[in-house]
Amino acid sequence: PDLTKEMTNDLMEGQEENTLVKWMRSLSWDEEQESMIKNILQMYLVGHGKEGHTVFWQVDEELKVRTAKMMLYKQDGHRDKETPHNFDFVHSVLLTAKYWNEEKFDYKTCFFGTHLIDCFPDATINLVESEKTAILCAIAYGRPDKHLWIATGGLNFLTAPRLKPFIDRQRYIVCYPDRDAIGAWKEKIKTIGYDRLSITSNINTLYTAADPEKADIADVIVRKMKEQNQDELKQLCDKHPNLDLLVKTFNLEIVK
Repeated sequence: PDLTKEMTNDLMEGQEENTLVKWMRSLSWDEEQESMIKNILQMYLVGHGKEGHTVFWQVDEELKVRTAKMMLYKQDGHRDKETPHNFDFVHSVLLTAKYWNEEKFDYKTCFFGTHLIDCFPDATINLVESEKTAILCAIAYGRPDKHLWIATGGLNFLTAPRLKPFIDRQRYIVCYPDRDAIGAWKEKIKTIGYDRLSITSNINTLYTAADPEKADIADVIVRKMKEQNQDELKQLCDKHPNLDLLVKTFNLEIVK
C-alpha cells in the first residue's frame, strides 16, 4: 500500500499541542501574520506525532505522498537532538513495523512544499534548507501567490533531479542558503546550470554579526522581532522614566 492522504490527516490531529507550533505562536507576529498561522500549517501539511514529533509531510507535484520527516523540537524552537528517537522518516517507521515488504518498497524524497507549486503557478520559488524555516517565512512574508517558500530538507538535497518539477515548469527559483552554506549553494547552482536559479541578491547583507555562524533566514526573522521589541521598549522607557528604572532593575523585556 502507498502512503495516503488519510494518513496525513490523521497525523495532523493534535497540531496545536505540538511543541514547535506552540513556539511559533509565541513569536511577536503582527495581527495579520498571526491570523495566517493555522492556514499556513494546514497548507504545508504540518502534522503532530503521538510522541511529540513535528511531522513535515513530503507531497510531490502530482499530489502523491512520498514520506514525512518526524523531528522533535525544544520549547525554544531549536531541534531536540538529545532525546532518543528525535528524528525519523514515516516510511522508515512503517517499514520497521512490517507495514510493507522492504524488498518491494521504493521511495524518493521531494522538497517540502512541492505539492503547492501548481496552486501558485506565478509565484517565485524561494528555496531554504529547513522545513521550519519555510513555515516561518511563509508566515512572515505572506503572499504565496508571489513568493512560495519551499524547503530542500538539507544542504546536499539541492540537486537537479529534485528541482526537476520546478525546472520543467520554467519557474524562477531564488535560494536563501544558511549562513555557513552560501559558498556550497553557489557551487551547486553552477553545477545545475539552470538560468532561472540564483542566490538572493541581498545575501551579503542578510546576515549580520549578531547572527550565529550556522544561522538561517528563520534566525534573521526572530532576531528582527527581538530588535523591534527592544526599540518599542526603549521608546516606552524614554517616555516613562519610572518604567526605565523597573526595566533596568529586573532586566525586563517585551513579550507577546
